[in-house]
Amino acid sequence: MKLKTVAFLLSLSLIPLVAIAQTAPTTTQEEPEKLSDTVPTTALVEILTAPLDVTELPVNQPIELDMTLLNIPGGTNDLAQGVVAKGYARSVEVEDKTIGQVVLTGVAKGEKQEALNSAVFTAQFDLDETQLKPDQPVKIMGNGPELIEALKRLQEEPDTAEEAKPQEQVAQAESPETTSTGESGNNDASGYQSPDPIEKKADPVETVNITTEGCKIRVDVLQKTAFQQSKIQHLKDGVVQSEESCTDSEVSFKLDKSYGNCKGQDVIDLTATPPTATPQYQWYYVDQGGTNQTHGDCQPDEELKFEIVEKHGTCPIYLDYTTGAEKAVFQSKLVYLGQDNKEEEVRDCAASVEKSAVPMVLSPAYCPNLRHEYEPTNKSFRQSVWTYQSEGVTYQAGNCLDDGTEYAHVKTYKDDAGEYLCTPINNGSSVTLRYRMKITKDGLSQFVTECTPDTTNIAIKSTTQDCTDPSKWEHNLSTGQSFGQERFYFEHEGQQVPIGTCQNSTTTYTHEHETVDWEEHDDQLFAYPKTTVFITPSTGRYNIKTSEVLIGAQQMPYEFQKFDIAAGGTPTYEGCNKLQPYDSVKVWKRPNGTLFNETIGSADPASSNACETTGGQSSADWPLQSQSGVSHSYGCTYTNPDESLATIRSHTASRSCTYATSVTVTRDDGTEISNTPYTWSTSMSNSASVNSNQCGQTKIASDPGNCSATMDGTAVTAARGTYGF
Repeated sequence: MKLKTVAFLLSLSLIPLVAIAQTAPTTTQEEPEKLSDTVPTTALVEILTAPLDVTELPVNQPIELDMTLLNIPGGTNDLAQGVVAKGYARSVEVEDKTIGQVVLTGVAKGEKQEALNSAVFTAQFDLDETQLKPDQPVKIMGNGPELIEALKRLQEEPDTAEEAKPQEQVAQAESPETTSTGESGNNDASGYQSPDPIEKKADPVETVNITTEGCKIRVDVLQKTAFQQSKIQHLKDGVVQSEESCTDSEVSFKLDKSYGNCKGQDVIDLTATPPTATPQYQWYYVDQGGTNQTHGDCQPDEELKFEIVEKHGTCPIYLDYTTGAEKAVFQSKLVYLGQDNKEEEVRDCAASVEKSAVPMVLSPAYCPNLRHEYEPTNKSFRQSVWTYQSEGVTYQAGNCLDDGTEYAHVKTYKDDAGEYLCTPINNGSSVTLRYRMKITKDGLSQFVTECTPDTTNIAIKSTTQDCTDPSKWEHNLSTGQSFGQERFYFEHEGQQVPIGTCQNSTTTYTHEHETVDWEEHDDQLFAYPKTTVFITPSTGRYNIKTSEVLIGAQQMPYEFQKFDIAAGGTPTYEGCNKLQPYDSVKVWKRPNGTLFNETIGSADPASSNACETTGGQSSADWPLQSQSGVSHSYGCTYTNPDESLATIRSHTASRSCTYATSVTVTRDDGTEISNTPYTWSTSMSNSASVNSNQCGQTKIASDPGNCSATMDGTAVTAARGTYGF
């Protein structure tokens, strides 16, 4: 009888291995005798075993295992003679380790078997490979006295005595006074009957059982060990009479730290010097069933701390325009490298502690032009730009803007000498004066308009006709303005009489900006935006600057993506083998979304086949070279040499056909590796035609052979095709 049951088959993937083995049935042998009182039934011993054959251990799938007993602790080795140890084994995956598990369920000799309590015959060990081999002993902890008693019962010789007769024959005592008729002279004896035999009642069988049922696993954190507890049961005829309290057994499991269930629960301490992140863990052990069992809640691992640092370069500079306290605030993230060497973010972009904010100041030096407003304000405004310094370099923060200094426009007709600034327009009996707007800046006078006619005398009209070409306009990039143009005229006799040429008008167009490209600085890992500045007058859009880096353009840093490898250097060749060097790179994302590989070292080269074969692949590649024995209109019919059957048509007596090709092997750098010529010939005897597939073909040039076919009842013979390769 095999030591397994249907219950084992149904539940092998649902319950631990030891529990499975405990479902094995007991044998039909008589109950074992009671162990001697001198035998320590609770003592576990080391039993060395080895598998009979090389055995592959499946993961989580118990299989039957036959083993030899290499030692008998407390007994003689002859007890194991001819004995096979029966059990089950499997492997389990725990915390990236492979663990082997074996339980012993019984011993057998021939057809005779003895069951063992599998709960106390177990082994659990690390596996370097998923095989058990005969030359690699397995140490099983088990009940030594129970094993010895089972082996003794296996070695007992079978009872060969004759079976007792069903009814004993009681001999009658012969009386000395026997009559001639054969009757006994003792009448009392003749009436004697044997009494019924007295049945001896069997003594009760007392056994001791060690079990883990009802006993918990005791976890001792100080010893970093989980102890499987067990208890002793005293049984009489298989019925429990009494049992002792649960105590630690020899079966124990090592406690280890597991951080997986505590991910995302690192303890952040920003008050520490330096700030730290402490990972948390749970205690766990692997039970006999190969299952992870956790113990306790997540707790900080004070032996493992990660320093929290500032990460610069990925955060923008915050410009604080608070009046009277303008400053540029450098920002950073707080990060640390966690348990799996992955960067964890503690805080998003915020003011840096390591790099202090610097004050911003308004500087008019970078804004040489004034911003003008005409009707109704008639003022000009000085402009400045905010600047700040970092590591000795001055940076602009934004564009030019009004700094609060204003200059009033003054209508001026004459210069200091009393002469007219602009020649008056004489239109016969009237004169139209012209003036210019003037401001005084830093004690010096400057004009902010061209000559403008005074309309108090003659109606002066203006028009944009002939002045709508924006390429001739004035475009002020610092103030973000473009000036439209107009010209003045008066009408005479139905005709326009121009007064001067096109000049700046008071019509302004605000500049619009469009980022169209980026000026990349890969060596410094930033890019400047390339901007197109344009206006949209009534004539349509006009580009003032096209795809240029403007003054004050902000540097946009690259964004780190990942570590990777990339092809680098010049490949080398060995025949058809191509060896391509590779570099280790940091992959950065530019502001335009493209990627930049920053080389940081070399990586392993990659090998590949760089050759391509051409020629001999189609009918066109095999031209006819020669033919003989051709009559009438019959010629050689081509058949691809690589086909399984030849097609020989309309061959005349002793006709032969020869085809040739050339096969070229070329490398991807243009180098020709080889150029090999090949030929293919066919021949046929007898004056008959052989249709397709009637004659087989072979590529073996040394054994062309012949084949026979019948055409309209006439036997014909044709040679198989032969090739030059």
